Amino acid sequence: MFLKINKDELFISEGGNDRVSVFGLDGKFRRNIGSRGGVEAGTFMRITGLTIDEEGRLYVGDRMTNNIQVFEPGGAFYALLSNETASAGLKTNPVGLAVRNKKIAVAVPLAQKVQLYDLQAPMEILQERKK
Repeated sequence: MFLKINKDELFISEGGNDRVSVFGLDGKFRRNIGSRGGVEAGTFMRITGLTIDEEGRLYVGDRMTNNIQVFEPGGAFYALLSNETASAGLKTNPVGLAVRNKKIAVAVPLAQKVQLYDLQAPMEILQERKK
């Protein structure tokens, strides 16, 4: 389970349901983002991280599909960051995610490294730190 607070909302990844549930800070349910599925946009197989950028976009890592899906603040699908878009590779299990200043850091534990990507470029690795 992964948690993130953004403004007045709490985002919770639900491993058993393979979706992200959004609640108000008052505890009231607001909406779900995504569903169990496969490789289609808006579906997940195994959520392994989530974060939110300065514009309110939600980034969700999926270790079974080796990709990161991006959603608009209201929950609409926005983009897919995957092996196809990453020339240097989201090759295995994107787990921990962090976004700031149009850059995303992705922890890839099976490869024992953290990769830093520029979201304004065609997903080239800016910096990589191996353990």
